[in-house]
Amino acid sequence: MSTDITFCTNMVNAGIDLKSLQYLMGHSDVKVTLDVYTHIDYERAAAEMIRLTDGKEQAAAENGKSMAEKRICEA
Repeated sequence: MSTDITFCTNMVNAGIDLKSLQYLMGHSDVKVTLDVYTHIDYERAAAEMIRLTDGKEQAAAENGKSMAEKRICEA
């Protein structure tokens, strides 16, 4: 794997935003950055899905708690 591909993949895994990565790589189109220079494996994709799911569950739990707290205050 080339140094550019390794750098690009590591930056995505670290959470850099895609427009910044495009700029750092010197690409005129983010599609080049993503399609040619970034390689994501199944484990990374699965971890992102878990992260998104956990975030939604946490937000739902916080909203539910807030609603319960509101009901107590109104009573």
